[in-house]
Amino acid sequence: MRLPWGAPSFASSLAKGGIEQHPISNRSPRPTAHPPTKSPEKPPIHIVFPAPIVQNSRKGAPMPLPRDIANTGARPRTIADEQQQGELQVAWGHAMGRNNRVAKVFCYLSVMRAVGLIPAKARVAVSPSGLPVPQDFNAAQGNQAAHYLPGFVAISKPTENELLYLWDLVADATTREDIVALFRATQDLPPSYNRADSAAEGRVQLGPPGLKQFFQECCQYVVDQEPAHSPIAGRVLVVIARPVVAAAWSQWARKSILAYERASVGKDARVADHRPADVRMKPVTDLARGKFQEWTPADLKARVRDLDRTVHGRKNSVGEFQDQASFLRAYANVTNGEFPLSEAILNQIEARFGPKMPSWYEK
Repeated sequence: MRLPWGAPSFASSLAKGGIEQHPISNRSPRPTAHPPTKSPEKPPIHIVFPAPIVQNSRKGAPMPLPRDIANTGARPRTIADEQQQGELQVAWGHAMGRNNRVAKVFCYLSVMRAVGLIPAKARVAVSPSGLPVPQDFNAAQGNQAAHYLPGFVAISKPTENELLYLWDLVADATTREDIVALFRATQDLPPSYNRADSAAEGRVQLGPPGLKQFFQECCQYVVDQEPAHSPIAGRVLVVIARPVVAAAWSQWARKSILAYERASVGKDARVADHRPADVRMKPVTDLARGKFQEWTPADLKARVRDLDRTVHGRKNSVGEFQDQASFLRAYANVTNGEFPLSEAILNQIEARFGPKMPSWYEK
């Protein structure tokens, strides 16, 4: 998508400040991608702690982590694959899929903390080195498999000197597969989408944090909170702590918007570097000559020609960088402080860890 006349402005950022608690919405969840095909159970993979809390994929970072790809066959096609979607529509859908999964991870962390699978003072790591990255499918036809989530979660218990995948803490096979599916899920997209994701996810050397670190901080916040207790019996309630996950979501939404905006501004700055002098960024306004925001044929020709220019110090073209900046703005536009999951979904997650009804019980 190449729009030489500019791109839409950012959505208004959320109010800055500390973590706030908001009521959780009861509206229906946004549609997400199809669930990945289930794979045979695998034994837990352990590594020695300490390890880097946040794995960085930007310049100066370690080599990419190995992949644990669940399916080597072709990715199943969905109804969305048969529809003609604009590039910004795809970006909006990708961001909504990410936000839904982030919220679900917060919910799983909260209820697993309540049931005791995650102990107090446990530490959260996002994509630590030494653990393969879970992935559902390989990409095809020149695309890339873009993960929805900025990284996978691993847990270090305070009494053990090792990191475990979050799903390895769960005994039930179905629940374990549902959790790992959140982190495996990818979308088959052109490279510019994945590069936009990477620009917002990673931390540049001595630069500001990105989505990976924000994700880790929010997950750690959920784990650090005391589970809800019954005011009468004093027992821990096996429930998702609604105020906690809503507060974590509010923090994630505010900081992720900042990361998207920062990455988009960085893309625009790279494009502006060494731009030819005849490439105008704004139309001509000269009221004395009767001109108001006009582009001349020469102006338009120069802007179209500039789309194929290689960005200074990079391998990609100006057009590709402008696409990535537009995708990042689209990610910011669909992210807000309203919790994206319905109460029904929260109840389904809780039911996996709460008391089970007897086999003879029927609704």
